[in-house]
Amino acid sequence: MNTLVVGLVALPLLASALMAAMWRCARHSTMHRVALTASGFTALCALALLPHAGGGPVIVVEWLPGVGPMGLAAGATGLYAVLVTTWGAFLVLLATPFIPARGEKGGGESAEHPPLSGAVTLLALAASNVAFLTDHFLARYMALEIVALCIALALLVEVRNSVGSRLAWKSYLFLRLGDAGLLTAILILMVASGTLSIGPALEAGGALDAARLGWVVAGFVLAVWVKLGGWPFHLWSQSGQRLSLASQAWLYATVMPNLGLYLLYRVTPLLALAGPLQMAALWLGAGGAALATLMALIQADLRGELVYLGAAQGGLALFVAAAGVKPAVWLGLLALTPLRLLLFLA
Repeated sequence: MNTLVVGLVALPLLASALMAAMWRCARHSTMHRVALTASGFTALCALALLPHAGGGPVIVVEWLPGVGPMGLAAGATGLYAVLVTTWGAFLVLLATPFIPARGEKGGGESAEHPPLSGAVTLLALAASNVAFLTDHFLARYMALEIVALCIALALLVEVRNSVGSRLAWKSYLFLRLGDAGLLTAILILMVASGTLSIGPALEAGGALDAARLGWVVAGFVLAVWVKLGGWPFHLWSQSGQRLSLASQAWLYATVMPNLGLYLLYRVTPLLALAGPLQMAALWLGAGGAALATLMALIQADLRGELVYLGAAQGGLALFVAAAGVKPAVWLGLLALTPLRLLLFLA
């Protein structure tokens, strides 16, 4: 079991480092086979772990004094999130050779998928698996930072001009704004609970006074809304339209929204205790979903429509969470991932 959990992180991480080292001398087809093989074996590791779902921490390390042990656990909800996200990456990489590039028949506005993009995808895959499986807030925050860096790196790799650099900075700053909200909530919970372990910290959050609970919930909602690409933070997700269809479909439209949905799933019980903020989240979710749907209807470009469709799905997820239907948020993550990918790849 420990080997399989290590494989979820080590396989894509090592393959990403290998591709980064060999991208100048290796053929495009070789690089693609490395990425496809690594994502495939990672997906098989996730599948093989399903019989062990619900287990406790399997890998525990303590490398920063005073923050407690950081571990990876094969929790059922996190493991299923890993499963659909990882298989999504494999599906996208499997379909990449059959997606026409810009200028080819049927290619539309899709850019070519350069070999180094596979390395970025695998690095984001390793970090997202850590974020889904870790039971420690600091480890999750660091993993989310790596994914945010991959969002920006994809633009630098595929759009190699000043426009790509500007969009990369814009996307990264938007995601940093969401992480600032997440960090605020984490620090308040750490002071209140005395721990950075996610489960105990969230339980302690329910006993906070109204003022501190409000700041915690506001920080979490901001982090979730940015990651889901809700209006007006859909602007970072719109940058993905300049990337290859494969990069947009998984890196922009799958992994980051899934991380936002999983965070929303974990903090849904706190929303129900937040009083006015719960009502604000209801209106934000419903209004954001309605606005994004209207914007999707007037888009001339299909990939632009899918960006707004993702924002609408995020609004509905926040509405459902604010209504207190926690299982629906998790089921939405599982159901929307393949649907979103098929819409892009179709």
